[in-house]
Amino acid sequence: MQENYNFICSPQLRPVLNNLYLSKKSIIKSVELNIQEKRESIKIFDIGCSHGYNSNIQLNFFISIIRDEMKCNKLIEIIHADQEKNDFTKLFLHINNDLQSYLKKWDNIYYYSRGSSFMNQLVPDSSMDIIISFCTLHWGDENEPSLKNIRYKELKNGGSFISNLCAGKTDEQLQITEDCYRGAKDIFREMANEKILSHQEVYDMTLPLIFFRKSIIDRVLENMNEGFKRQAEKYVFLDWNQESREATTSKNNAIKYFVDSTLGYQGGYIKKEIKGDEKTVNKIYNQFYNRFIHKLESNPNFNISFDIIFLVLKKD
Repeated sequence: MQENYNFICSPQLRPVLNNLYLSKKSIIKSVELNIQEKRESIKIFDIGCSHGYNSNIQLNFFISIIRDEMKCNKLIEIIHADQEKNDFTKLFLHINNDLQSYLKKWDNIYYYSRGSSFMNQLVPDSSMDIIISFCTLHWGDENEPSLKNIRYKELKNGGSFISNLCAGKTDEQLQITEDCYRGAKDIFREMANEKILSHQEVYDMTLPLIFFRKSIIDRVLENMNEGFKRQAEKYVFLDWNQESREATTSKNNAIKYFVDSTLGYQGGYIKKEIKGDEKTVNKIYNQFYNRFIHKLESNPNFNISFDIIFLVLKKD
């Protein structure tokens, strides 16, 4: 994975942090119910934890509500989940060593980890008070039930599910963005045709980014009347070019920033599917990396912009 992963994923973090306030009322109600029912602990489920940098910042917001505003010192249990291929060692090191980690800031908190796809049920029925899932659902399948069915089962009654989705209000806007991501898969296929990679290796390298059309999201939310109840919903426009200008000075640098952001997490998974020793793997991966940048540099329509919908749902 990229060594500067935390930096290149900052565009994902900012839209989340700027809208966490929308979840405050729901979090307070969920915790109040937990206290009222005298549950043993407050359980928080963090889906898509990666190395923990973004997760820790987000969790600090929720824990500060519980500890500092509600003055509740009950045991808090946090379950961090991500794919089996995730580097959980980096997660544990961050949680234990970072001075801004929730472990350093508050007492009576324990954490666990779970390596499995979020498309599976990951914890027992009715076991979680709060579930957070930021910048993860776009890696799934638009037809799978992780949003409505599985997460609903995992939450206790009165529990809160806070998440976001990559979305788009217009097909034209999304078409340009999706084409840029499809370019990565096209390069894999080119390399297979050139015998640099096998077709099986290419098949195993997935960049399954899903942008949900606004019409699909609206339909799903409308059908949640007998399950989740919407507490908050907000569309946030993300212009990756604008984000990149905060860290770069030219169009080409912006493209490199976008590629690094895209591959910051997926890059490690891609490397795992390439056969050969470390030198061979790095050589092939670097070829792909450079081709991806060149492909985007030659695209006059390069522009990455889309909406992120921030959702706060409660289980009734």
